Amino acid sequence: MSLSVLLPHALASNIYVREFARAYQRLGFAVDDRPAALLDAGAPARADLVHLHWPEELYRWSGEGPPAQRADHLLRQLDALKAAGARLAWTVHNLAPHDHPDNPLDQRVYQAVIDRADLIVHHCECSRTLLAQRYRVGDTAQLVAPHGHFGAYPAGGDRAATRRRLGIAEDRVLFLHFGQVRGYKGLDLLLGGFRAARVPRRHLLIAGSYAIAPGSQSLAERLRLAWVKRFSPRIRCEFRHVPDEEIGSLMAAADAVVLAHRAVLNSGVAVLGMSFGKLVVGPDTGCLGEVLGAGVNETYLANDASALARALERAADPARIAAAHENATVARRWDWDANARAIVAGAGLA
Repeated sequence: MSLSVLLPHALASNIYVREFARAYQRLGFAVDDRPAALLDAGAPARADLVHLHWPEELYRWSGEGPPAQRADHLLRQLDALKAAGARLAWTVHNLAPHDHPDNPLDQRVYQAVIDRADLIVHHCECSRTLLAQRYRVGDTAQLVAPHGHFGAYPAGGDRAATRRRLGIAEDRVLFLHFGQVRGYKGLDLLLGGFRAARVPRRHLLIAGSYAIAPGSQSLAERLRLAWVKRFSPRIRCEFRHVPDEEIGSLMAAADAVVLAHRAVLNSGVAVLGMSFGKLVVGPDTGCLGEVLGAGVNETYLANDASALARALERAADPARIAAAHENATVARRWDWDANARAIVAGAGLA
């Protein structure tokens, strides 16, 4: 009888989880990706391995009752699975949910997951250190495995056609900020650094759905973006979900991908840009320094708009842009199958 893994994070909406599911299947595991298999009342579905990624998805934004009640239910279900013999692995994507960085509920749940885990998975050594500074880790087994590449996205986008659609001439240096526009991603820092960069023919494309969380900065962010869309000819905003089949075209049109996170542990967008052979500009914080340092990229001091501007200037060098094509080869070494095998072994199932 084949082993089974419960990966309760909605495969259809997340390529990271989808690629892990495929890797487990290639190892011979039966994969159940339904959150309901873990959360439905009563005994959860049987599994030999439960691989959690973002615990908050399972109590913050779904289910009935207040979040604290849903969190308690999640922990009871994990206890039931472990009592039935399941091993629990948790990949540390964040040290706390992005939109709730200091909430006691999330601190409690993250600590409870750590306490129950048989294996904690990190995407860099820095993650191990930062986790231990914030939580009690004890002697739980830990594994460092690289963030898998995104070569599964369709490639072969048409640079010229995409630039024509965007109204951006071929001789312009195009920086791409890709993914959901959220408060922690430093939109104000991005705009300040871009305006200060001494790159005469620079353009910025901000592509992704607008998802600023409600709060004190929400109105300011909305007004800033409205001003940008109306009065800045060098900046184009496409605030919409970008389907998988369009990602290759945007990457082909761009010369470099830029990140402006004020605080970040991991970034799938950095790996995405490298997977397409693009130079990535990002803050030297969390795992980003290690990821970007593996290829031809530019890092800068986090939360420093002038440092970001200087990094954009370096990234605009045509020789650097051309050399960054090797990033695709670097990213291909970050193999999903190898990660899945290491997790299975680390969790004691090999």
